Amino acid sequence: MLQLRARGFALRDTFADALCGLTTVEEARDIPTKGAVAEIPPSAVPESRVAQLAKIVSGSLAVEASFVTFKKELDACTNQDELERLGVTAQTLPTENKDEARALYLEKMQSISH
Repeated sequence: MLQLRARGFALRDTFADALCGLTTVEEARDIPTKGAVAEIPPSAVPESRVAQLAKIVSGSLAVEASFVTFKKELDACTNQDELERLGVTAQTLPTENKDEARALYLEKMQSISH
């Protein structure tokens, strides 16, 4: 517990601008209030790990769908103009898909230009 407290203080000292005064729930419970017991509202309690993972999975499925759409549109390109328009769309893909998208894009560009 002491190690986590020390880590929290170090993070707030180092990244104060990014954390904007954010404290952990445990530290917030320890803050004395005037004559009242500090109650943490349910909205301040972090969501469960299962809920966090569910959000990550649903987000990655949406990412995968957009990459699949990109690949379908790339296959349908027949000329340089269509390929350039799709290149602008490719910039909105998530970072993890950009390398693969770039490789596919270059392959398609070479096949169209030859």
